Amino acid sequence: GIISYSIPKGVQRGIEIDLSDKSYDGHEDDERYVEGLGQLVDGQKGKDNFRLDQGFGKGYEWVGWRNDTPNLLGRPIEITFEFDGVRNFSAVIIHTSNMFIKDVQVFVRAKVFFSIGGRQYIGEPVQFSYMPDTMLDHARDVTIKLHHRLGRYLQLHLYFAARWLMLSEITFISGKNGGKRNRT
Repeated sequence: GIISYSIPKGVQRGIEIDLSDKSYDGHEDDERYVEGLGQLVDGQKGKDNFRLDQGFGKGYEWVGWRNDTPNLLGRPIEITFEFDGVRNFSAVIIHTSNMFIKDVQVFVRAKVFFSIGGRQYIGEPVQFSYMPDTMLDHARDVTIKLHHRLGRYLQLHLYFAARWLMLSEITFISGKNGGKRNRT
């Protein structure tokens, strides 16, 4: 049911690792990718060690941002999804890196906003907190329950816990408004 998503452009990590959304099929608008789809919904989850080359280049499966990037400067990563119609959202599952020894951690908190028309996000967002994990440096799925909120547009605000935030896949558990639930 996802038509498109919009994200800030990912950044380079060192010389060898490009953390931009390399398969994004939309276009650039200032410092964002808009009106397209790419790596965050391609069904391919990144491995624990983002520095390994899985065949397409180091870090290919990951999209990442640094918290001191000029267009971010301490603000959260905002990702906006457009769906094919109004959906009833049960959960969002975010595959994220937690290689804390390389200054990458799961977001410390998230806010999820919903809209029917895409211009105004009305109502209280779903809020989620994540306890930082500096014991296990494995990539992981983080599930945020969305309590059957309705929307055609959904906006994620992900707050940095460390210098780097890296995502590989975002999956929604939702159904058409009034219909059965599906993974989208």
